[in-house]
Amino acid sequence: MVSHGAFRLLGYVYGLLGFFACICGAFWTGFETNEVSAKKDLTEEERMTVVVLKIAFFSVLISLVFFIFLLVGIFLKKVLLVKIHKVYLLINIVLSILTLASSFHGLVKGVPSAGFSVLVIFVGIGLLYLYLWIVNGVIEAIQHEREQKLEMVVEVNADEKEALSNSA
Repeated sequence: MVSHGAFRLLGYVYGLLGFFACICGAFWTGFETNEVSAKKDLTEEERMTVVVLKIAFFSVLISLVFFIFLLVGIFLKKVLLVKIHKVYLLINIVLSILTLASSFHGLVKGVPSAGFSVLVIFVGIGLLYLYLWIVNGVIEAIQHEREQKLEMVVEVNADEKEALSNSA
């Protein structure tokens, strides 16, 4: 079993990796969009590339916001922010798996490749379980720390009450 402190550390590592990946993705899609759209007469394919890159750019920015939610939630010990990231994670991974699996089906040398699509689905499900394990561990760690803090307050109040009754 992994300790609560280790889950918080794993959460920070996962959150920081995601945060920096989003920043790199935002820069890359921004530069690619500028490079493609710098031409004067764009072909239809280049226009579609610009649209796809703009969609990718905004998707990366949305992901960045949710990774910030995760990091702030861990730092401030706010379970709600971590749970918001968890919902985003579930939706994002499921949609990504479905999109990638449907994209790869039929794209391997022009021959339908169900095997590769199945591989993409299994890798996506494995990553989903890993990410959920980390996020659920972070949620459990934050809740455990809150319970310990609450127990300490109750014990201190009980000790103060006993001291007051003994002095009276």
